[in-house]
Amino acid sequence: MQFGRDQIKKTMSKLRYKLLGLWVLSAAVPIIVLMAYLSATIGPGAATFFMNPEKINNHVWQLDDWNHGEKVYRIINSIILDSPEKLLNEDGVEALRQYDHIQKLDYIVIIRKDQSYYAVNDFDSDEGQAIVDKLKNVDDSVMPPFGSTDFSENDVLLKETGYTIARQVDFYFTDGSPGSVLFFIKVINIPGLFGKFLLSYFTTIFVVYIIGISMLSVFVTFQISKRLENIIYATEAISREQFDVKIYHRGNSPFEILGTHIELMALRLASTKKYRESVEQARNEFVDNMAHDLKTPLTAIKMQVAAIKDGVITDPDQIARYLANIERKADNIDQMLNELKIFSQLVHGNELYELQTLHYAAYVKDVAEEWRFDAGAEEIELYFETQTKAQVHIDPLKFKRVLINIFENALKYVAQRPLQLHLKMAVENKRIILFIEDNGMGVADEKLPNLFKQYYRVDDARGQIIPGSGLGLAICKEIVEQHGGEIKAYNSDKGGLVVAISLEVADE
Repeated sequence: MQFGRDQIKKTMSKLRYKLLGLWVLSAAVPIIVLMAYLSATIGPGAATFFMNPEKINNHVWQLDDWNHGEKVYRIINSIILDSPEKLLNEDGVEALRQYDHIQKLDYIVIIRKDQSYYAVNDFDSDEGQAIVDKLKNVDDSVMPPFGSTDFSENDVLLKETGYTIARQVDFYFTDGSPGSVLFFIKVINIPGLFGKFLLSYFTTIFVVYIIGISMLSVFVTFQISKRLENIIYATEAISREQFDVKIYHRGNSPFEILGTHIELMALRLASTKKYRESVEQARNEFVDNMAHDLKTPLTAIKMQVAAIKDGVITDPDQIARYLANIERKADNIDQMLNELKIFSQLVHGNELYELQTLHYAAYVKDVAEEWRFDAGAEEIELYFETQTKAQVHIDPLKFKRVLINIFENALKYVAQRPLQLHLKMAVENKRIILFIEDNGMGVADEKLPNLFKQYYRVDDARGQIIPGSGLGLAICKEIVEQHGGEIKAYNSDKGGLVVAISLEVADE
C-alpha cells in the first residue's frame, strides 16, 4: 500500500496533536494531585485557598506536617498561658520534652528568666545542660534583649555554642519578671523554607511551569514528528526503489541510529538492485548465447542425419565424415551442458574441496604436459620457467580444471598455430604467482574486466568457429577464490593474453 505525501503529512499532524495532548495531560496531573491533596487536607474550603495563595500559605504553614517547629511553639504558648512557672521545672514541660524533635535535639529550647537560663531538653546533663554552660560564657550583650527580635549577633552565638537563635518568644512570669523562650537550632530548615517559598509564590510558579512545559512540549513534539516524517519519506522512497535517500542525523539518539541504519539499508539495497540487474542481464545474454550455441550444432546435426537417412549421401567416406562431424558437435553440446552443471554446483557450494600440500611447479608442469599430449602435441609448445620449490594447499582435481580451462581458452583464440604457452612463477610476500602467457590474439582492454564474469563471451559474432558456453573462465575464478587465491588477466607486450593466478604459499 502506497501513501502520498499529503496523506503522510495528515498522519503526522494527527501524531503532533496526540503528543501535545499527552504533554498537556502530563502538565495537568501534578496540579490535579495537588488540588486533591489540598481538598483532603483543608476540606471543602480548598477552592477558596487555592485561589488565594497568601491565605493557603497562612493556613498550611501552620499545619504540623509542614512545619514541626510550629507545634513546639504552640505547646510552649499553651504552657505560658496556663502557668509560665511550669517552664522552669521538669514536670511542667514533660509534654514538651516528649516531642520527637525535642528528644532528637533538632531544637534546643532555652528558658530565660532575668539573667538565668534553663534548657528544656535536658535539666540534668548532656547537650541541653552543655549549651547552658556555654551560654554562661557568652556576654549578655550578644543575647537578644527582652522585647527584641534582632538576631544580628547570631554569628557570635554560632561560634561560641554551635547554635543560632531561630525564634524568640517573650512573656512575663507571674511575679512580673520578664521571661523569654529562645529556639536554638543547628541548621536552617531548608525543606520548610522551600515549602514556604513554594506556597508564597504558587501562582507565579504555576504560570512559569505551564509556560515552560508548553514550550517544551511544542519543541519536543516538533522534533519527534519531524524526524519520524523524514524517516517515513525515506522508507516510502525506498519502497519505490529510490535508494539515494539522505536522512539528517547527528548524535546517537534512537532516531539518529535508525536514520543511519536506513541509509545503510538503502545503500545495500541499491547495491543488490545493481547486482540483480547485472545478473539478470548476464542471464539473458547467457540464455541467448546458449540458445544460439545449441541451436546451430543441433540444426547441423539434424540436416546431416536427414541427409544420411533420406539417402542423399551414399558415399561411405562422406557418411563417415558426416558422422564424425555429428559426434564432434554432440561433444561440444555435452561440454557446454557439463560446464553449466559444474558452475552451478560451485556457486551453490555443493562441491567439496580435498586439499593437499603439493610442489606447485611440478604439479603445474605435470598437468600442462598431460593436457598437451591429449590436445595434440604437434600443435602446442610449452615453455617453463618454474624453478621455485614453493608448496601450496590445493585440491588437485579442481585446480586441474582451472589450468585446463585456461589452456583450452588459449587454444581457442590462438592467432597462429602452434600455440605457445609460457609458464612462469614468482614468489612475493608469501604468495606464489603463476603467469600463463599465450601467443593468442589478446583481449580488448575494455573487455578485460568482464573476462571472468559468468556467461561472458569475448566473441560477439556468436559464430561456431569458436564454440563455448562462456563459463570456462568463470569456473576458474570460482575455484581459485575458493582456494583463497586471486585470478586476473592482462595483455602481454607481445600481443597475447597473460593470466595470473596468486595463491598463498604453504608452510613447510
